[in-house]
Amino acid sequence: MGERGRIGVMGIVLVVDDDPAARKPLARLLEGEGYIVDVAADCVVAMAKMMARPRLDLILLDIGLPRMDGLTFLWRIRETAAGRTIPVIIISADGEEDTIRRAEELGVKDYLVKSRFKTCELLELVRRYVHKGEEAEGLVSET
Repeated sequence: MGERGRIGVMGIVLVVDDDPAARKPLARLLEGEGYIVDVAADCVVAMAKMMARPRLDLILLDIGLPRMDGLTFLWRIRETAAGRTIPVIIISADGEEDTIRRAEELGVKDYLVKSRFKTCELLELVRRYVHKGEEAEGLVSET
């Protein structure tokens, strides 16, 4: 039985952030909600983890990252068959309108500025995008 078949697993989320003070609490929060969480401190590692997993339900992505910035990573994964449909939520300190516009052009589902979002807001977005993918595959029951 794969990861998806385990009881209580709500989805698989990749958290990409170079700051452990942001990455670790996000991972703990999501794990506490029943998600399988993988983490990466940069986009090169994230790309390798993404390719190694048969499936991801959601990516939480910072923009200001070493080795490859988040927007370049997003552009690159959108060029792959596996990455074309994975929902991405940006969580970044960069709240500049131009950056947000560029992220939206690359298909970002939502853009949260680190200093301005609430945990409950993030959890609602995660639930929405993870469960939307499950519904599309017939994995969520209608009961």
